[in-house]
Order: sequence, then C-alpha cells, then structure tokens
Amino acid sequence: MNLLTINIGISHCLLGAQVRYDGKGKRSSICSSFLANDYNLLPICPEVEAGLSIPRPAVELVQYPHEIKALGRDDNLVDVTSTLRQFCATQVPQLTDLSGFILTPRSPSCGLNTVPIKSPHGQLLNANGRGIFAELLVDHYPSLPVIEEPELAKKKHFACSNYR
Repeated sequence: MNLLTINIGISHCLLGAQVRYDGKGKRSSICSSFLANDYNLLPICPEVEAGLSIPRPAVELVQYPHEIKALGRDDNLVDVTSTLRQFCATQVPQLTDLSGFILTPRSPSCGLNTVPIKSPHGQLLNANGRGIFAELLVDHYPSLPVIEEPELAKKKHFACSNYR
C-alpha cells in the first residue's frame, strides 16, 4: 500500500509554519521529516483559518457556568470564542478523508488533553483540558486516531492504527 494515500491532519505550526500567536512556528522534526515522507499531511491552523491575525494576543480557555471561552491571556476583553467555534463547526465536518490527526499540545484550539482551563479569576481548574478545535474533532470523529505531537515518540505503532 502506498502510504502517501493516507491523509493525516496536522497542526500547521508543527510543520514549521509561522502561524502561532507569537508569529513563530513549532517545527517538529518527526512530523516535518519522517511523517511528511510517508503520509499526505494536511496542515490546519484553526486560529489563522478562522481569521485571527499573526501575531495575535495569546488566548487561554476560561470556564464559565455554561461554556468555556477563549479569552485574551493578558486582556480578557479579547474574546475569540465565537470566531473559533464558528470556524470549527464549519471546517471539522469537512475533514472526512483523514486517517488521523496530530495536534499541538497546550494550544487553546488544538490541545488534546494538555490545555489549562482557568476560572474567570485566573485559578487553574483543570490542567488536562481540551482545545476548541480538538474537542469538536474528537466529538465529530470518535474513532479517528488523534494524538499530540510529543506522544508520537512514545507511540511507535501510531502509523499502524491508521490502516482501516
């Protein structure tokens, strides 16, 4: 089987794209070298594709009684919650041809199980939260193999789980 026919979604910053809030990338050698040679990597940056600027204010997830909001870390008047949710609600259902997804840890949009969730007063409520994009991705495709980039080194059989 030609592995290049296997589509893997990936947080765009992991391929070195300078799309993070600080205008930098977060290049992963395992993703940009090893996996890029064997798979068709489909980069997505939910924040940029939702229309947020580069650079942009850092955001964090804040728990309110009825929802989690993506608010500015340094200015909680910056609220990108609806912008991110609207993009994700439109984009995620279109990702039907993926065999897996590799996400950036601690990202308020892409973190899988490593995103800090805070109270409106800044108290850490949960260190293992899920980003807005990651949450919708996992909810929409519960059988899709999804992993954060640092776990790739630990999960040597990740590729095998992509054969359906």
